[in-house]
Amino acid sequence: MKQDLSGTLILTREGRVGKSYVSKHLLRSLEESDEDPFWNSDPDLLIWMLYLGGSFSAKGPIRSAYKRLLRSNYESRRFIQSHDSSADVIEVMRQFIWSEKSYRSQLEEFWTEVHPGT
Repeated sequence: MKQDLSGTLILTREGRVGKSYVSKHLLRSLEESDEDPFWNSDPDLLIWMLYLGGSFSAKGPIRSAYKRLLRSNYESRRFIQSHDSSADVIEVMRQFIWSEKSYRSQLEEFWTEVHPGT
């Protein structure tokens, strides 16, 4: 496995892409489309993408950017629900690709970072 100068994982010999690489590029796409009215009609998809991307990003600037983007969407009231618990978010996540065994612990950890003190 190789790393670029920023420490982001890139293609391995087997042709797989490291999850930090995917998370970084997903974040950039979400930041670029944040003002797109499309998200107003499907906020659950945006929640799924933001929480999944943030949950699987390494602690550091990319993960922090996911948290900022989530918080700004909560503050702008784009998300109708406040998602007062990780269980609320998991209900949204189950509408899309979801695996309890593979995703739950990472999502719960990330949720507590997005909603400290709750």
